[in-house]
Amino acid sequence: MIKPDYVKAYNNRGAILLSLGRDNEALEDLNKAIQLDPSFAEAYSNRSVIYLRRHQYELALADLNNALELQPNLTNARARRTYIQQLTQ
Repeated sequence: MIKPDYVKAYNNRGAILLSLGRDNEALEDLNKAIQLDPSFAEAYSNRSVIYLRRHQYELALADLNNALELQPNLTNARARRTYIQQLTQ
């Protein structure tokens, strides 16, 4: 059981669920992580993967922009943003 205010645990579990293809459950955990700490860049980056899979490109780009604004050195987020920008041109 996760402590109700442990942001990293929600993000990490969300990332694991994401890797297992359990996007709905992952989305719940990542939303919780962002709700608890809106400055936690990795949660935005992870959540963008769900939006990308769902072809919700604007939401994915918004999350990636937030992630990179908070933590500019997230190389996966930068690469994913470039990919989506090319995809939607």
